[in-house]
Amino acid sequence: MLSYQTFGELIDMKKLIFTIIIISLSFGFAQQSATLSGVVKTPEAMPANSFVSIHTIDKDNVWLDEISTSAVVSGTFSISTKPLDASQLVAFVNGSSALLPGLQNEYTIEPAGVNFARAVVNVYVDNNGNSHFDNVEVDAPYIGIASLDNPVGFYSLIYVDKDARIVGKGQSLDLKYGWNIFSIRFPTDAEASYAISTEVDDILLDVFLP
Repeated sequence: MLSYQTFGELIDMKKLIFTIIIISLSFGFAQQSATLSGVVKTPEAMPANSFVSIHTIDKDNVWLDEISTSAVVSGTFSISTKPLDASQLVAFVNGSSALLPGLQNEYTIEPAGVNFARAVVNVYVDNNGNSHFDNVEVDAPYIGIASLDNPVGFYSLIYVDKDARIVGKGQSLDLKYGWNIFSIRFPTDAEASYAISTEVDDILLDVFLP
């Protein structure tokens, strides 16, 4: 028969094991985040209430959910992604879900059954001061081009609900569960270079108010 002390120690041990399992599962299933930073270039000085945001977009590049926002400071910005849930995702279909820089629609996704979301970094003027983009009738969105600056290139912000791989044009690029920055750069003295990363710090948002 277990003594009271031994029984108590057994309970404590079970609690410890349970805690370790929960922590392990949390790390194992944690969504990867991404951070994007750079410079906003405009023809005229930006209003003090200018913000950079990350919006998920649909297949036609229409803004959907604003998942993160950050103030523009002296023409610079830094913004990080936030987790998504299943309701914000759609099936990642070979070559037709999104045009990817460099690959365009010439790619396949492995394995089958991956769900994804695509997002863009935008700039807008927060006219009503609520630190959130409401709509084009309330706030003023900038339009323009987003690129990478050093070396020159382009990127796409992609979320996947499990580890996956993009294969196309001789490239095989691994995506991790969560947010990924898919990029292609064009060095002056080398061939185009593809990469998957969680951080870029040389984004150039060359934009203007229409």
